[in-house]
Amino acid sequence: MDEKRKTIPTVTVSLPPSSAFEAAYYVEDDGTVQPPKRYAPHIHDTIEFYFLLEGEAAFSVENKVYALAPGDAVLSRPNELHHCIHDTAAPHAHACVWFAPGDGFLFDAFLKTERHRLSLDPQGKAELFRTLDKLVVAARKHDKQSQYAYLIYLLNLLRPATEVATDEADDRPLPPALAAVLADVALNFREITYVEALAAKHFVSRSTLERLFDKYLHVTPKAYVESKRLACARKLLRSGASVYSAAIEAGFTDCSGFIRLFKARFGVTPAAYKRESTLDFLHYDRVVDDEDNGEN
Repeated sequence: MDEKRKTIPTVTVSLPPSSAFEAAYYVEDDGTVQPPKRYAPHIHDTIEFYFLLEGEAAFSVENKVYALAPGDAVLSRPNELHHCIHDTAAPHAHACVWFAPGDGFLFDAFLKTERHRLSLDPQGKAELFRTLDKLVVAARKHDKQSQYAYLIYLLNLLRPATEVATDEADDRPLPPALAAVLADVALNFREITYVEALAAKHFVSRSTLERLFDKYLHVTPKAYVESKRLACARKLLRSGASVYSAAIEAGFTDCSGFIRLFKARFGVTPAAYKRESTLDFLHYDRVVDDEDNGEN
């Protein structure tokens, strides 16, 4: 990164809805060395773009972990489990932009691509940095028209990267046992009921599986499976399913337990979530660890 690039102060902005999209974003770039930080895996209804501006970080989406270079972006689609991994004492200048898509013309490429890591060429990265700088300046001036224009320009910068074929080299290798478990969970999260059974199926102990999840994903196996079920239930609720139907179809055997977990994670009941008309940009998503609820 060009060391002369102007430092961007921390800024958080939410824009009012338009017919094309709703948006929120922040840019955090104070130039200081950041200690390792555990970001909890979480889900929300929006498209998220994470940008590494300076320093070191990796990013996990679903069952993949991506090593990032400054200027790289990571795309997380609605209700995909994701989180940043900052596990070294290094600068961590970054930005996040959330979109609630209301226009297929602008967002179809991002919703349909199989890619998560979006890497631009050096010229594209330089333009990305300039665009984020301009976005922050427009926010300081309360210039909403310019902010919308820069956000659309940002989408145009990133769109070509969605057309690049996926490659195994894109993601950071995971231990074979963990990779196999994650692939299994992606397909069978509705049927998985006990961590011990999942571990035994893949010929590892529960403690080994928990260590692997903690080291590479910063979450317990149980919370990871629950997140997959909750993401499925949220989609069903948004599509009109009843609370009971969403719980059963997502793999929960106890509707009352589903309601308690949903409220603990997202701060609202499933029924209230279903009634909401505004998508959740920055809703609190508290991952409930095994110790919190005493379940297996």
